[in-house]
Amino acid sequence: MEYLETISGQKGSDAGSSPTPEDIELQSQSASKASFLPSGYLHWTSTLQPTSKHPVSEQLYAGVLTRSLPSSPLSASIIHLCQQALSGISLSALCQAALILVTDHLQVQYGSIWQLWSDGNTLHRECSVGWDHASLDCSEISAHLHTQIQSLLQANQPTLISHPTTQLGIEGLLTLQASTQFQAKVTGINLPIPGATLPLGFLELYSDPYRIFSDDEIDFLETVTQVLAIAIERKRSEELLHIQTQILEKIAFSASLLETFNTLCLLLESKSPAALCSIRLFDKTQHVLRFSAAPSSLAADNPPHNELPVAEAMASCGTAAHRQVSVFVNDTAQDQLWENFQDLAEYYNVRACWSAPFFSRNGDLLGTFSLSHSVPCEPTSHHLQILETATYLASLAVERHHIAETLKQQALHDALTGLPNRVFFMERLKNRIQTVRACWLLNEPPAESCEFAVLFLDVDHFKLVNDSLGHNIGDSCSLRLCDW
Repeated sequence: MEYLETISGQKGSDAGSSPTPEDIELQSQSASKASFLPSGYLHWTSTLQPTSKHPVSEQLYAGVLTRSLPSSPLSASIIHLCQQALSGISLSALCQAALILVTDHLQVQYGSIWQLWSDGNTLHRECSVGWDHASLDCSEISAHLHTQIQSLLQANQPTLISHPTTQLGIEGLLTLQASTQFQAKVTGINLPIPGATLPLGFLELYSDPYRIFSDDEIDFLETVTQVLAIAIERKRSEELLHIQTQILEKIAFSASLLETFNTLCLLLESKSPAALCSIRLFDKTQHVLRFSAAPSSLAADNPPHNELPVAEAMASCGTAAHRQVSVFVNDTAQDQLWENFQDLAEYYNVRACWSAPFFSRNGDLLGTFSLSHSVPCEPTSHHLQILETATYLASLAVERHHIAETLKQQALHDALTGLPNRVFFMERLKNRIQTVRACWLLNEPPAESCEFAVLFLDVDHFKLVNDSLGHNIGDSCSLRLCDW
């Protein structure tokens, strides 16, 4: 493709500088994190990649600062950007500040920052500078509809854009579809915001007239994308922690299982746009999974599709419950596990579905949690964190519900016969009397709900049975009487 020119060449730390022991240790710890980067950018950029096992912290921003750019104005700008990131400002405000920073320093007229959504396909514009958005009616774009954007995702490295009309990156493509904003030849650069497998987003700059981006400028832009990557990962970790806190509060305050599950799904969906969440609970008696929560899915409202047998090749959830391990179906149209569910997948627009089972503390299957998307896609480390967090919270909620139900049963029913006890009887009697009194006060004719009677049954000489034959025989007699 003539409009794409991949940036190459060895990019490392400052020439002639000897690595310190701290540098060597930092690079050795993070070498495994840099496999997604081009080989020419392995040195200082590799130390900034966060992982799910090591939460993003101030040390990562310090890694940016210790490997500062040689130009002091640019170094000062990077330090200020890191300070803004650590100050706790919103991600959108940080993106806007980063974009203004690079457009001002590099003297380019147009720029935008895009974030990749959960499906690995939809790009959402976080902010922009210089573009005439009055002529644009969308802030999202799907990669599978544009081969040029697919090329940027697959390249996952800085790319120069130099063709005047064929391709102008993400923002340029949208603009050319809506207007003729660019009349002269425009040059641009697209830089991925690095992630573990896929980019977390893109930083795009365009200049009119044509210009060449120097190595120092590219290094500067890459440092900015590293700061944004750390900020995005940190924001995601904070959001998951906040969701966990909210759900734990609902569990602690004895919210219903349905309310807890719906809240969990909606919160996760709000932080993972383009993803749908659902929770199924396991029915031991019939050995099936039933929808317990799927607030954004129509399948839960369709009774024929509510039950799913726990067996092999029963889509993602049934198979995950059967195998008792997570199952990842990246393309339902091609995977054999969905062979018998193609009509459902097409009807409900499910093209990728990942399911994870969750268990009790004793190892008993409780249910499954699933994430689905409308386009084929593969899970990232962030998706694995979501599945891990959701299954942990779901298992806590179910076990808390079971404990509450057990305590309620024990409090209101006789331990021997299982029949309602005196406490249950007095509570029901009190409620019924209040209903009758309400009818009298309103001068309403007695309805069926207002009429009741109390029947007493007594067994004569039962104490004699216990005293002469023992309490075991007495208990057996009580059970036989209750069966009548």
